[in-house]
Amino acid sequence: MHHIVLVEIGRVDEEILYYLRERLEDYLPVKVSFQHLDFKRIKNCFDGRRGQYFSPMVLDVLIRLAFTLRSVDRVVGLADVDAYSDALNFVFGEALLNGPAAIVYLKRLNPEFYGEEFDEELFLERVFKEGLHELGHTYGLTHCRNYCVMMFSNSIIDTDYKPPQYCESCYERVLARISMR
Repeated sequence: MHHIVLVEIGRVDEEILYYLRERLEDYLPVKVSFQHLDFKRIKNCFDGRRGQYFSPMVLDVLIRLAFTLRSVDRVVGLADVDAYSDALNFVFGEALLNGPAAIVYLKRLNPEFYGEEFDEELFLERVFKEGLHELGHTYGLTHCRNYCVMMFSNSIIDTDYKPPQYCESCYERVLARISMR
């Protein structure tokens, strides 16, 4: 069976990990397990001038980890930090297109980041959408113009608007890639 490892970077609420595992296993033909990665492993990825982590460096740590794990098809990191990437002031996540790894950053998915009251249901739904989106990139999907989780999110409003699933075309492509294992 296709195996995805959710990698907790530093401390991530256990509920988030179990929720994401359950949703992914319900939606895709995959088995999901967990692994912890010491926060020190991404310490040098922090850009003190910006107060954010440089996502391509964090992703590189996960890509290297993915190549050391046997019987693992994809690695998805979860980190409760803020991050940016090349030309983008912030990112909710990042993935290597057609690659073994992705990362989801929880900080901006939390309603409290925007001065709102914490809403657990909304937060967990955002985490699932972002995880599914970044996994889609690892399976070769680019941003989609359909009403699909692969739509590009320029803001949290975009993330809230898009559905928690792939459009039919994207879903078929993901299932085909998973079955190629």
